[in-house]
Amino acid sequence: MNHRFLRFALLTLSVIVSCATVVPTVFDQVRAQQGDSSTLFLKQRHRTGGTPIRRQEEANFRQELRQRYHLEPSDGLIADALLQKRELTGKHLLMQFRDERGNPMAIWDATPAHYAPWITLLVTPWSARYELDEQAIQTTLATEVSRQFAKQKDALILSLEKRLGHVYANVQGIAKDGYAFAIPSIAHEIRMGLERGKQSLNWTLPRAPGHIFNATGFDLGTLSLLASGHSNFAGSGEGRKANVRKGLQENLQNVLIAPGEDFSFNSVLGSVTLSEGWQLALAIFNGHSLLMVPGGGLCQVATTVYRAAILAGLPILERSNHSLYVHYYALHGIGIDATIYPGRKDLVFRNDTGHSLLLQAYADGEEAFVNVYGTPDGRSVQLRGPYIASMNSSIKPKLHANDIGWVRTVHYDSGKEVNEAIVSRYNALPRTIDTILKDPRNLPRS
Repeated sequence: MNHRFLRFALLTLSVIVSCATVVPTVFDQVRAQQGDSSTLFLKQRHRTGGTPIRRQEEANFRQELRQRYHLEPSDGLIADALLQKRELTGKHLLMQFRDERGNPMAIWDATPAHYAPWITLLVTPWSARYELDEQAIQTTLATEVSRQFAKQKDALILSLEKRLGHVYANVQGIAKDGYAFAIPSIAHEIRMGLERGKQSLNWTLPRAPGHIFNATGFDLGTLSLLASGHSNFAGSGEGRKANVRKGLQENLQNVLIAPGEDFSFNSVLGSVTLSEGWQLALAIFNGHSLLMVPGGGLCQVATTVYRAAILAGLPILERSNHSLYVHYYALHGIGIDATIYPGRKDLVFRNDTGHSLLLQAYADGEEAFVNVYGTPDGRSVQLRGPYIASMNSSIKPKLHANDIGWVRTVHYDSGKEVNEAIVSRYNALPRTIDTILKDPRNLPRS
């Protein structure tokens, strides 16, 4: 009798287990075919048995909905919402920012798992769901990401004064170009990309020009940016660095060049002596000697001005290159350098634009900048090069062994075109000059 009871009990238990396995599975399949995603989630959970962490997550979420939103959620609602949250958290997106030329600037990991506020809970009397909060993405862009890119800065001319025989503008601020960082548009693109399952996005940041506003009442023209000269003085001694910054910020900054004026670089320097605040630094003499002199490094400033004048299409009346090839002058304009020494060598160019020009000069770290502002007259500048003697070029006469040459073409609004050879002759060139010439960092950019 006991044996018969045991066989009956085992048979009954087998039927119960079979029903427990089959019935929910068939039920799940029918509901899944009807588009109930929560059932699909519950089916998977039923099969795995659930984990303590998942069960605790569901319990906490249920309690939050009850206490905070007074919502009595169903199992399906709980499952759907938590599945949405896990899916959003598991998405990955890399945002690559590029400039207008297509050059990569930065890559940002815009993955929601790194930014909890992006995933927000929306609750109604009948539902609860997680979704991406575009406003939260905007906040992250504004507080963390946009700071990585330079912002446009404007300047205001308050008055004019005469100093060292030149007219200087008293200017509040330094005008600088930046990048237009369209936060709402970028945030929308990120949200849409994540929702569509994209793993990477590209975004182009257009340049935003800095402006100079004139509050003096004098007619100075539109003062638009015409060209920018750029050089690098990393590796210089402290005395040389100090002289470069002084020359830029005290002597050259905010000088006005009248229409038709021939601008002399040496004329803005004044007395280059220790008593005037210049420091001792190395300078090149007689083509090969290096001597410590007050103001050593001013050639760096002259080189930066020269590059700006070249790119602005201004006529160069006087200029000498260095006799020694100096490696740090290669950056941003190889072969486009200028040496000066008061009383001996000068850099002179003419303002032939018909309007005033304003020079803004500054150092940013170990980078020197000279920006030329004026009224555009329709001219444009094209530079071809750099060339050395072993290359075919249109430069006449032909380049010598230690020359670096460029061809500048200035196109005027009238249709006139002026071609000019820019030749720098050095005592010697590096053996790796072919490789150096191909480095894009050594090319000037307007």
